[in-house]
Amino acid sequence: MDTLPADVLLRAVRATRPEAALNDAVMLSSADHYYYSHHQQAAFLVLRVQFQLPDETTFYADPVHGKLVDHADSNSKWNRWLFNGLHQLDFASVVRTRPVWDVLVVSLCLLGGLLSATGVVLGWRRLKVRARRPDIGI
Repeated sequence: MDTLPADVLLRAVRATRPEAALNDAVMLSSADHYYYSHHQQAAFLVLRVQFQLPDETTFYADPVHGKLVDHADSNSKWNRWLFNGLHQLDFASVVRTRPVWDVLVVSLCLLGGLLSATGVVLGWRRLKVRARRPDIGI
């Protein structure tokens, strides 16, 4: 498949933030922390362009279709770590692979169930002890 030359694609991405200085531009053939496949397939090769801006804006451009496919700024980077990292256990590419992720999620679910059952047993025992105690009524 034909791809746009990297310099043409870079000029197009730079046009989105013409006032900003360029920090880095790299053609990625595999995932990074903010552009990766998990529940939906990410296209590779992709040009990652990082600008020197207060919101740490990064754009990802597809050289095959010549369009922006994703972006990340400071807010979306926080969201990635707090939501995807904590709620979906999506910290690293090793964890994103399906058998490892499944084993981790099932293990944590079993641990949560065990802790819940322990709380129920301890609560039940406490209620039984209170039921046997005579009410002094002072």
